[in-house]
Amino acid sequence: ERLGDVRERVKAAGRGVCIVTTEAGVVLGRLRRDAWDAGSEALVESVMEEGPTTVRPDELLAGLTERMRDRAVATMLVTTSTGKLIGVLYRKDAEETLHRRGGHTP
Repeated sequence: ERLGDVRERVKAAGRGVCIVTTEAGVVLGRLRRDAWDAGSEALVESVMEEGPTTVRPDELLAGLTERMRDRAVATMLVTTSTGKLIGVLYRKDAEETLHRRGGHTP
């Protein structure tokens, strides 16, 4: 797809980042805020960050949250073992969940 078309949909959704997937939902990449500066005719595949880091849904939240904090990562993509997008974990939400459960938070 052309970046300009995707940019309009992302903007309408009130987001700044876009996860790029195949039609089957397998993660290909991510469009970060700096990608939006490319020309509207640019192809998404030419400006996306390829192969973003992902985690599986069975990873323990406390350890993952600590790694995210140590690396100053605000979000993490959650996928199946075949790379199909399940969702996005926000570190802030993970920390709040751990706090409510009596876990460790900064």
